[in-house]
Amino acid sequence: MMKITSAQAPSRRDWMLLAAVGLFVPALLALLRVLVLRGTILGGLGTGFISIAGPIDGIWPHAFYRIMHDLTHPLLLMAYAAAFACLPLYARAALVKGQRSLLLFFGILVVHAAFFFSYFGSVFLPVGDMVSTIK
Repeated sequence: MMKITSAQAPSRRDWMLLAAVGLFVPALLALLRVLVLRGTILGGLGTGFISIAGPIDGIWPHAFYRIMHDLTHPLLLMAYAAAFACLPLYARAALVKGQRSLLLFFGILVVHAAFFFSYFGSVFLPVGDMVSTIK
């Protein structure tokens, strides 16, 4: 019969790697944002914040892309990096022990993955309305 063992709490090395991921994800998103703005029609959006509705310089990006564009602003990415680089170290040092630390560890990983894949997916959303796309 197979014995089911409980998962172990993350070690110090795991928390350090999670802090490194907290710095890596915003850096990767910043690079992806620069590549998208340089290589596509969305280059006219610039690096600042954009409005959520209406055309911008003759193009009409999808609303979800507009939100993700604003969330990947360099200032917000620096705040994201600072928060998610310090959170694992703080959690390891003082906050949680045992099973709760495992849940927090995987919760932080899910937040990183959701943020990255949300921006990555928003890049492939249609730009403009369907009438101009069909013509």
